[in-house]
Amino acid sequence: MILDIRSGGALVMYKYISLIVLSLLLSGCGDLFLRSLDEFNAGMGGQRTCQYEADYQTIYGEGYTYEFGGYCNQWLGTLKNNSEFTIKCSHTLDGRPVNSVFAGPRQTVDEKFIAQMNNGYLKATCRAWERAAKLQNRYSETRYSVYSKLSSGTWKVSIQNNANFTRKCRLLDKNNRVIVEEALSSGQSSSWWKEPNGTFYTQCIS
Repeated sequence: MILDIRSGGALVMYKYISLIVLSLLLSGCGDLFLRSLDEFNAGMGGQRTCQYEADYQTIYGEGYTYEFGGYCNQWLGTLKNNSEFTIKCSHTLDGRPVNSVFAGPRQTVDEKFIAQMNNGYLKATCRAWERAAKLQNRYSETRYSVYSKLSSGTWKVSIQNNANFTRKCRLLDKNNRVIVEEALSSGQSSSWWKEPNGTFYTQCIS
């Protein structure tokens, strides 16, 4: 491309380079090119767009790390999850909730936009959010199995009747009071019950 400065070539070049940088941004080469575009824009007499930045912080969890900070007017974060759980990192900005970041088991999520930066500060908390159902206990003598899963941050439990006849299976609190029970036929599993706080017991009776 040959540009004639006398015929507005500088403006054309500016627009041309801006389009190149924008396309690189959209293709995932974000942070460095965003700063480069800002520096180029300021060098051409334009207004600087990157007004807010904030140092990065890291949350270390069991099997995961979450790094978040502010870059060129935007809060962003990277969640690296090496656990068997889905991890959720929630955020508040000036006391109001903003976008959350989720990462499935053994997944890394690079979130480029959590919220727009202002004079407030982003706060983040992370927790295990989901886990697939797993066998917790199998009681061969009393012929039933207990499964557990994590669903939207809540632990749940289900009982499977392994006997060859119908019976009642139940959850009991630490004082052996029945919390919930279901009649289950042979091989049937109960609904998913919310796991009680503290000590609890399971039982299947004829």
